Amino acid sequence: MAAFFASLVVFGLVMAGMAIGVMVSGRRIAGSCGGIGNIPGFEKPNCSCKKPCEKRQKAMSEAAHSE
Repeated sequence: MAAFFASLVVFGLVMAGMAIGVMVSGRRIAGSCGGIGNIPGFEKPNCSCKKPCEKRQKAMSEAAHSE
């Protein structure tokens, strides 16, 4: 039972540390441009990210060269 409470305290401290880190950095938590778009059948037709990931940039440049 002591191990359970020790692990609970450790996980609580880790989560509190991550929350404080997000608050101190001032940035919002954001997803990537890929994510669910990398699953077959769930492709997103256009990427709405301000700064697309390298994989998306490569695909966009290949699409531009093929036209």
